[in-house]
Amino acid sequence: MPYPKDDSAFWRLVKLAERIMALHRLSGITKDMFITSFPVTGDNLVNDPGFVSGRVYINQVQYFDNVPETTWNFISGNIQPAQKWLLLRKGNSLTAVDIEHYQKMIVAITETVRLISKIHEGEFKTSF
Repeated sequence: MPYPKDDSAFWRLVKLAERIMALHRLSGITKDMFITSFPVTGDNLVNDPGFVSGRVYINQVQYFDNVPETTWNFISGNIQPAQKWLLLRKGNSLTAVDIEHYQKMIVAITETVRLISKIHEGEFKTSF
């Protein structure tokens, strides 16, 4: 976290941090906020998840469409949540609840990436 340059920057940073925490709890993310779709019907079996041109494939034919590459590659701590969540379900079929949960995750991660870049733009930093 950058060191805020003044009180105003500090309180803006607090608001951004609160928003990021809410996103990580998936709080307030509704279906109308989804940026992805899951357009192909099938058995929903997670075989070998992978990213190709904005699509996160769970098997050879089914995929989540419109996933930003920065979201797929985002690292939090030492994991890549968009990848790990699917890898933990390898060999299992996703339920409708699972599909909706993953789409919420994609919204949360995408917005987190945007907010983190806003924080690192320099608006909050001061030099020593």
